[in-house]
Amino acid sequence: MIAEMTTQRSFAYVIGAVIFIGAFFVIMAQARKGRAELGSEVELAPNRKQYLADDELEGPKLNAALWSAFGLLIVVALVLPALLARRAGEAGGSEGALPRALCRAGSRHL
Repeated sequence: MIAEMTTQRSFAYVIGAVIFIGAFFVIMAQARKGRAELGSEVELAPNRKQYLADDELEGPKLNAALWSAFGLLIVVALVLPALLARRAGEAGGSEGALPRALCRAGSRHL
């Protein structure tokens, strides 16, 4: 069987052996590296660091988040009707064009 081996098959066996041996060494290196920090996940995990205190989170950071959300709500509340009115005007709108545009916009997504 070995005497009938082609060059391509020999080459494939050599490549396979190199990959297998390389994978073995990588696994052994990772296993040895992991043992040193076993049990210290709490200190090493980046999401386990001490964050801001409750007073600071519930104070300025919460207020900033709430005011930015309120500002975005105001922008949407002002821009959406203007866009709908413009769209109704482009469609040859007349009286009651805004409610028709709202109905058309709602029925399109159904």
